[in-house]
Amino acid sequence: LPDIQNVSDSRGKFIGRAGVTNIQIPLKISQKNNVVAQPVQATVSMYVSVAEEAKGANMSRFLETLMVYESETLTSQGLEQIIEDMLNRLGSKDGYISISFKYFMQRLAPVSKSRGTQGYDVAFIGKKVNGKYVFVMEVSAMGTNLCPCSKEISKYGAHNQRNTVRLRLVPIEGFYWIEDIVNAIEGEMSSPIYPLLKREDEKFVTETAYENPKFVEDLARDVALMLDSKGVEHYHVRSTAEESIHFHSATATIVKEWVLE
Repeated sequence: LPDIQNVSDSRGKFIGRAGVTNIQIPLKISQKNNVVAQPVQATVSMYVSVAEEAKGANMSRFLETLMVYESETLTSQGLEQIIEDMLNRLGSKDGYISISFKYFMQRLAPVSKSRGTQGYDVAFIGKKVNGKYVFVMEVSAMGTNLCPCSKEISKYGAHNQRNTVRLRLVPIEGFYWIEDIVNAIEGEMSSPIYPLLKREDEKFVTETAYENPKFVEDLARDVALMLDSKGVEHYHVRSTAEESIHFHSATATIVKEWVLE
């Protein structure tokens, strides 16, 4: 059969990324302190560069590449191997893969120790450009931030909101487990939030937040300082508060030597 995709192109335009998105696939992710990997439903995007003389990328080869690794546990090194395999199959120079999934962790209420399960949005992102591989983790965690201004000026209390911190970082030795990153983010909130609370827990959470007021900017700075203290050199922090007394949300971002476009 004719293969139009393999003919040459005369327009002289290099394509930085061409590929497939929204691939749904089951994968497994390593868990801290658990030899059993966690099964996840992942959403995958895969891209390669297309040389200016090439017509396009052979789209079926993306899925052929991915299916080889369907039963394996995903790691940073494993993602690099997938990218290398993808580049070889498609005859491309540069590659990029994003794998996002919901990762579940057990959470204990602060006083009653009631147990619940909470899902966290996580992504593993890898790119290889000019032979250099970069691996990035993206982890989002929620908590409460209580408004310092509201606390200062109000007689009876202070408004608070649910804040989401989305952290992208190049992980380092000693700080790469999803569990550790989630706990570190939640530790910077006015208070963590929990899937299950009894009355004594609700009292504790409310009072903890009241004694630890933070603006959305405070959270971004505190997470950034926490990362600095651990020696993380590349990160992108975004703190977003879903305001309880406004129709809009508030947000703040801090970037340090970022490595992705």
